[in-house]
Amino acid sequence: TEQPKVIDADGLFALSEQPLLPLNAVLTPHSGEMARLLGDNWTAADVENDRLAAVQLCADKYQAVTVLKGQHTLICTPAVSADTKINRRQIFVNTSGNPGMATGGSGDVLAGLIASWLAQGLPAWQAAAFSVYLHGLAGDLAAAAKSQYAMTALDIVNFLPQAYLRILEEKEA
Repeated sequence: TEQPKVIDADGLFALSEQPLLPLNAVLTPHSGEMARLLGDNWTAADVENDRLAAVQLCADKYQAVTVLKGQHTLICTPAVSADTKINRRQIFVNTSGNPGMATGGSGDVLAGLIASWLAQGLPAWQAAAFSVYLHGLAGDLAAAAKSQYAMTALDIVNFLPQAYLRILEEKEA
């Protein structure tokens, strides 16, 4: 389908096994999934050692906005747009979030946020960049209230309204 989509978890595994060019997609791998997507003997350690190169290679290989999850999550667009053939590389480095977010279900929350903004018509790079920041901010608020050690993915969800309010307050200031 040409409809906007988020590809995460098992979808990334399937994509690595049957490489296609997914149209209007946002890929959301962690370093292990990224290594599998890149192939050519990449390991998770290789990805972590050169996150910037990895995210750019993946974005170009699959012609998709790519979100490399982890500390300072990276969001990257392909170097050359598939439809216009114009060099439009954009790379964003996220500043929100904390290690307590490395918990089961946190990536699902992020994928859901991206999908919701795609469904509302945001371009893929904007949906990804905003969702990553919002997700991290909600995680920071959850960590401040519950600690990084005790927070869960549900806590991230529960702090999304406060994160939205914080962004709106900053916008109005």
